[in-house]
Amino acid sequence: MSSARTTRRPGEQGIRSRDERQNPMSPSTLEPPLTLPYYGAPPMAALRRFFGNYLRFRGRASRAEYWWIILLGSVLTGLLQLADGGPWRLDFTLTPYPSGAPFQTFWVSLAAGAIALATFLPSLSLIWRRLHDVNRSGLWILLILVPIAGYVFLLILFVLPPRPEGARFD
Repeated sequence: MSSARTTRRPGEQGIRSRDERQNPMSPSTLEPPLTLPYYGAPPMAALRRFFGNYLRFRGRASRAEYWWIILLGSVLTGLLQLADGGPWRLDFTLTPYPSGAPFQTFWVSLAAGAIALATFLPSLSLIWRRLHDVNRSGLWILLILVPIAGYVFLLILFVLPPRPEGARFD
């Protein structure tokens, strides 16, 4: 067998073909540092970065980092509601607590409160960094104080693709 010689242009040194580049979604790809956004982050990486950037309000967060946390939080909230009997709890009996509901509600409420306390600051910093990724100041979070329209506008901002100008917040 003879080895084929390839001619490369000056800008192509080190990469023979596009097929030989490492897939950015492969498990061997290293995560970017916590100070940089991780575009296309898998769920567990997003969760690690959520708690790893606990009080970091500088830098940016990718859409994947943000939406994986929103999905995980929504699933956890749904599970807690199911554990509490959910919105389907309709007890039409003569006794006030026929199914042990106060006991069950206490523990579920305690768990929900602990989760809310543990994730409040990381959620705030994640929102702040996501706003940076779309080139907005973190103070735009104050839009949440505007009923309905503020939520809708923030939702639109969270869905927007990253803007290169957002790097100024790194």
